[in-house]
This record gives sequence, structure tokens and C-alpha cells, in this order.
Amino acid sequence: FNDTDEDESWGHPDNITHPTSCPGPPCYNPKTREKFWGFAGVLINAGPILAGNNVHLDRLLADDLSYLLTVDPPNGTSRGGTFVRGGAHPDKVTAN
Repeated sequence: FNDTDEDESWGHPDNITHPTSCPGPPCYNPKTREKFWGFAGVLINAGPILAGNNVHLDRLLADDLSYLLTVDPPNGTSRGGTFVRGGAHPDKVTAN
């Protein structure tokens, strides 16, 4: 996250916002005030999504939004890429 104090806890009750053995860069850059938050991962049943049967993605389309889901293989041996996309402008979808 940009423009963040090094001691920002994001409301975590134990204020454990530094990963183990990670003080300062790359976990916090005082020059840019950028702080590492963490990682997130998800496991999904790809069959219905690939078949075009997903109520959550349908809601995005009903609201005239676009989506782009990418995959990054956990084994690191092959390159990731676009998993599924939809909507009028999936090429304009951005995420960090």
C-alpha cells in the first residue's frame, strides 16, 4: 500500500504487521512510504466458470462491468495467463 506509515496495523489486534525477519525494505520502503500487506490465494471449481455458469460473474456483466481472471501455477514451472474473461472491456481491467 502506498502512503502508509511503517507501524500501520490495519486494525489487527496484535499489530503483527511485519512478516517474520522482514523489517524495512522490501516490507516497508520509507522513501515511498509503501508497505507490504500480504498475499491472498483462492481455490475455485473451474468447471462452472469455464462453462459460463457463474452467478457472481453474471452479476458483474449485468452491471455492465468486465472481468479478467488470471492464473499463476503454484509449481512455478509454467507461465500463468488469462483463465477467463468477460464483459465489453476485459482489456481495461486493472488490479494490483
